[in-house]
Amino acid sequence: MSKSNSEAGTAIDAGQLLDYSEWTGLHSMVLVMAALAIVLDGFDNQVLSVAIPALVKEWSVPRAAFAPILAAGLFAMALGTVAAGFLGDRLGRKKALIGSVLVFGAATLATALVHGLWSLAIIRFIGGLGLGGAVPNATTMNAEFTPVRRRALAVSMTIVCIPLGGALAGVVASRLLETAGWQYLFAIGGAAAIALAGVLAVAMPESPRFLVRRPERWTELTRLLARLGHMVPGGARFEDKVEEVKEKGRVMQALFGGAMKRNTFSLWVCYFSCMFSVFVALNWLPTLLAGQGFNLAQTSSSLAAYNFGGIAGALLFGWLINYFGSKASMLAGCAGAIASAAYLWLLPPAATAGNELPLVAITIHGLFANAVQSTMYALAAHIYPTRVRAGGMAAAVAIGRLGGVTSAFVGASLVQLGPSSYFGAIALTLTITMIALAVVTDHIPKFGRRKN
Repeated sequence: MSKSNSEAGTAIDAGQLLDYSEWTGLHSMVLVMAALAIVLDGFDNQVLSVAIPALVKEWSVPRAAFAPILAAGLFAMALGTVAAGFLGDRLGRKKALIGSVLVFGAATLATALVHGLWSLAIIRFIGGLGLGGAVPNATTMNAEFTPVRRRALAVSMTIVCIPLGGALAGVVASRLLETAGWQYLFAIGGAAAIALAGVLAVAMPESPRFLVRRPERWTELTRLLARLGHMVPGGARFEDKVEEVKEKGRVMQALFGGAMKRNTFSLWVCYFSCMFSVFVALNWLPTLLAGQGFNLAQTSSSLAAYNFGGIAGALLFGWLINYFGSKASMLAGCAGAIASAAYLWLLPPAATAGNELPLVAITIHGLFANAVQSTMYALAAHIYPTRVRAGGMAAAVAIGRLGGVTSAFVGASLVQLGPSSYFGAIALTLTITMIALAVVTDHIPKFGRRKN
């Protein structure tokens, strides 16, 4: 346990204590709770995609009828991301995260009761507001709790829970869709999220870096630092010197001033193009394969394979960043994603028909594509200072959600054109991602020696 010899009233650099703290049980608890929120975010987000083939049959509607519904949900996610991100910077990461989980949980539970496209679209829009808000606040919470050396891995371990939740949705769907019905998928996801919101309200602490900026809450910060192994005297004043250097100037300057302008716009391009490619897969891969003659269990398995690959990729590349930095690692991830998409693009039609489901290739593509997507959050957390971290990340993610909205409509057309056009478009957008990442100037350095 580290101790400070500072007397009461002496300014204590809380940022230094947090950046170089030993790993504690509280770090683990925060990581697990934030990760569970994102698991359920991923489950509730992707459960509609695996349910669409069943809904097409039950409601006797064309597949294209779901494109506006998917787009409405993704557009709402963009709005929710921005709103919850800026609320997180003002009210606290904890409150914004809990509110987001409650909203998407209630909406997912309500989806089990819908009976038509219009009601599904309305509920999906409401749920999208919560789904969009959970990610920036959960990742910001972990970034601000975690010691600097482990920060990239911790953020990646949070984001990996998006494909983990999607994989879980695919596994559950493969067991329930043809036996119990699609309603059970939404009931399970919604009830679990509402229960988790209650746990977060009771057990999750507020971000210590957020508390540093709130003098009226320094008593709470003192108690929190003690739980992290840092005993400070009562009445101490707190500062965060590294963040104060980065936070000079107004909010817009923090996002667009000087060299930050290049990084912000490059990040936006990365998020838009990468999330376009990821959401084309998440929302339309089961439908594409269903059109090629695969059954519901097989199409659900394809989404699970994509997401399980993503889990491995996010964890692997979160670890690689510590040793090679984010630039080399993320560019390598882009190259792998492009190559695997090109392989699927070049497969002859016979290879994606009948029982020859290309699960290995789908898994490998999911590994690389999700590795890039997950590490983008760690990169954004590195680039933006505390004052605008949740908001800056939220703006980037919102741009990414717009890429997802675009994918909802373009994906329907790509499915109609067939596997070659579908995977060719994914390879193209990932190439754009790779170019934009190369333009970013403030990448995470090697060996975890990070700025904040």
